[in-house]
Amino acid sequence: MKNPILRKEFLLGIKIVSLFCALFLTGIEVSNQIKNPVYSKDSFVDYYSLRQLIGNTFNIILFVLLSLKPQKLGILAICSFFYAITCSFFDSDNPMGICMYFLGICVLYIRGELFVKTKQRIIELSLLYLVILLSDFHLGFKIFIDELSTKLGYSLVLGIITFLFITTLEYHRTPKIDNSKILNLATFPGLVKNDVLLLQKVLDKKQYKEIAIDLYKAEGTVRNRLNKIYDILGVMDRMGFISTYMGYEIVFQKDELSSDRNSSKTILYNKKK
Repeated sequence: MKNPILRKEFLLGIKIVSLFCALFLTGIEVSNQIKNPVYSKDSFVDYYSLRQLIGNTFNIILFVLLSLKPQKLGILAICSFFYAITCSFFDSDNPMGICMYFLGICVLYIRGELFVKTKQRIIELSLLYLVILLSDFHLGFKIFIDELSTKLGYSLVLGIITFLFITTLEYHRTPKIDNSKILNLATFPGLVKNDVLLLQKVLDKKQYKEIAIDLYKAEGTVRNRLNKIYDILGVMDRMGFISTYMGYEIVFQKDELSSDRNSSKTILYNKKK
């Protein structure tokens, strides 16, 4: 079972959207610099224009990277949270800040980042949300209260949508009592029986350093082997493996039928001789 995020159609869609976003932001920034350049004729620095230039350039670079490595969906989360912070501090009237914050959460969930160090991730996201809510405090109490009520309203709607989205995915992700939730490594050429233990420890959310200590191996050896396994399974990396095979039983069982056929062929061959 390959991660649906890594399907060619999905990756192609990410590439196209990322390139479009990069070109769109480039066009916007060129237009901004023509209308409001960072440096005027009097060598006066327009700090608002400078902030836009830095922010758009940062996002353009990230979208270009995402177009080159569409499987690294976490880059989109970085863009989302960066945009959320900049909107909250410099463009508080723009509701896109809250929207991008919840988009970042959805991306992290799909990417599998929330399955590793879950408590830490929740604390980090909560602190970021708190920063976004309090970002207008320096504008005065009245403006702060007005903006806070608006942000909470958007948060309520987007929070419900995000909850329904994650709940739906979690329902399909939760293992049912059947034999379909089995990852048989024997069906993948290049994998061996010892890989079962490695991958099981990854699903137990252990870091590479912990796995190396448990198996009395060098961390680099463990990392290199797991990277090769990820490539064979078609999940690209650790997060992709966890998000794809969470709840699976990992086994290494060779096909008995094929072994029986091979033995029968050997018997027939011996009889002919």
